[in-house]
Amino acid sequence: MIFNNFKHTLFRFLNFFFRILFFFLPFGEKTDNFYHLINFYLNHKRLPSNKKLFNDILYTFKVSKESSYPLQRLTTEKDNVKLYVKSIVGDQHNVKTYKVINSIDELYRYEFPLKCCIKPTNSCGEVFLRKKGEKLPFKLFESWLKINYYKITREKNYKDLENKIIIEELLEDRLGEGFFDYKVFCYKGKANLIQVTVNRYTDRSRVFYNASWEKQDFTISVKLFDGEVEKPENLKDMLYVAEKLSAPFNLVRIDLFSDNKNCLLGEITHCHGQAHEPFIPLSSEYKASKLFLSSEDN
Repeated sequence: MIFNNFKHTLFRFLNFFFRILFFFLPFGEKTDNFYHLINFYLNHKRLPSNKKLFNDILYTFKVSKESSYPLQRLTTEKDNVKLYVKSIVGDQHNVKTYKVINSIDELYRYEFPLKCCIKPTNSCGEVFLRKKGEKLPFKLFESWLKINYYKITREKNYKDLENKIIIEELLEDRLGEGFFDYKVFCYKGKANLIQVTVNRYTDRSRVFYNASWEKQDFTISVKLFDGEVEKPENLKDMLYVAEKLSAPFNLVRIDLFSDNKNCLLGEITHCHGQAHEPFIPLSSEYKASKLFLSSEDN
């Protein structure tokens, strides 16, 4: 008990120490990779290995030259990824774009729709939903036009991306209120694992299914949802879209929105959770990874 408490305190100290240290480290391939190595250790309590485990595959991508390839960078951007989607599976799988804003001057001149989705194209997690003509937080939008997400995460696929804001249609206007967000993990062009987030804004949990829609007994980072999520009627179409889009990549996450009939791309995520998110329980990473390795045999 005493040893475990000491170990926990030590990890908390190391985490704090390295956060401060990396704030002063210069940016560059060597220091970035060192940053990723230490972060991997602090989040998983182990060093990355050559084994084909879920987070190790993501880590390898993050520190390799592959993460800075032109196609990886293009599909990281939330506007340009739509060009890729259109060319591979068709424009019907894209969310409608109203406007892409490139400057602060253009930001204040544009007349925003009363209902729309607003987000930066070159970062992750930021979004503003305008559903009933709400007042717009222009200072927040200005910060999006200045953000350098690479300097926050040191992920090379975000390096030197243009600062833009994209305004899109609300998903509710296209899919109705009952749509789900499915995150389809694909390995070498084969869909292996599907994540569904439940109660995102209240009591968030996750549930995972394989491509045959069989529930798995593990989760990643967030608690496991106790119940079941009904199999989408258009699962076959969703898997087709995910596999076609993932074909040029190694391990990638294809985010799809579906109302059981229509299937729209949310984004393509090349390094889920920055390779930081542990499995619950930890031992289940081996089980989950077998789902990905099985696709190499097919």
